[in-house]
Amino acid sequence: MQSTGLHFKGFALDTVIAAITQGRPYRHLMGFTQQEASRATRDTKHNTPLRTGSYPLMDWGWTRERAVRYLEDTYHETWIKSACTYCPFALATEAGRESTVAQFVADPHAGLLALAMEFTATCLNPTQGLINGKRLLTLLRHSPGTAEVLRMFDEYLTAVPWAVYDVRRTFTPRSDGRFNHARAVKILHTGTGAAMRACLREHARATGTAIIRGDSRFPDDQHPRLWVRHRDHTMSTVADAEHFVTVSPATAITKTGPAFPTAWAAAAQFQLAV
Repeated sequence: MQSTGLHFKGFALDTVIAAITQGRPYRHLMGFTQQEASRATRDTKHNTPLRTGSYPLMDWGWTRERAVRYLEDTYHETWIKSACTYCPFALATEAGRESTVAQFVADPHAGLLALAMEFTATCLNPTQGLINGKRLLTLLRHSPGTAEVLRMFDEYLTAVPWAVYDVRRTFTPRSDGRFNHARAVKILHTGTGAAMRACLREHARATGTAIIRGDSRFPDDQHPRLWVRHRDHTMSTVADAEHFVTVSPATAITKTGPAFPTAWAAAAQFQLAV
C-alpha cells in the first residue's frame, strides 16, 4: 500500500507543486494535528533546499477534534476522516473501522469499490488485505447493516469478466534486512468466473499440481492458487521468489516491473544452486 500511496499521492502532488512553484522555494502546509507529531517528524525528512514543511495546526495546538469542530462551525458539515473509501490507514483502528463500516452502510457503492479492489489485490498477493493483511470483506460479513453492500459485491463478482493469472514475485535482500520486491503478472485466459475456475482446475490436472485454497498465514484468505514455487520465509540473505497461477476478476493487466527480469534470474540461480 505504501508504494500505491507514493504513486497516486506523492507523484501527483510533486508534479503539481513543481508546475506551480517553477523551481522557486516554497512552504508545504501539511494538516497534521497535535496528535500526529510523529507524522510531522517523518515529513521533515522530505524537506529540500526548495521545500519546507509547515504544520499550522500543530503550531496552533489544534487536535483533530478541534479541527473538526471548526469545519462544522464554518461549513455546517461533518467531515469524515478520509475521503478515500478504501484507505487502509482509516481501517487501522477500531474507531476507524466503525466509521468506515458506517460509511459503507450509508453508501454501499463506496463499500463495493473498496471490496472490489481488495478482492483482486488479495488474489494476486495474500498480504494485501486492507486491514493489516486481514480482509475488509471479513469485517463487513461480521458487521450489522452491511447486507446491501455484500449483495452488490456478490452481483459484481458474477457480472464482471474474470481471468487466469500467472503471478511471479521476487524478494531481493537489502542491507537493512528487508527486501526489495518486484512482480510480473500475466493474463493467461479470460472469461466468466465459472469458466476461469474450470480452466484453473484443468491447468492443475495437466500439470499434476494441486490447487491450494487460501494461505495459512491469513485465516480469512480463501483464494484458490496453483503453486509453482513457494518462497522460503526462513531465508533472509539470498534472492528468493514465488510463483503461482490463480483466478481473479480481470481488473489487473499484464505487466512486468522494470526490476523483475534481473531479480527473477537471481532467484532462479539460487533455486538451481540448492
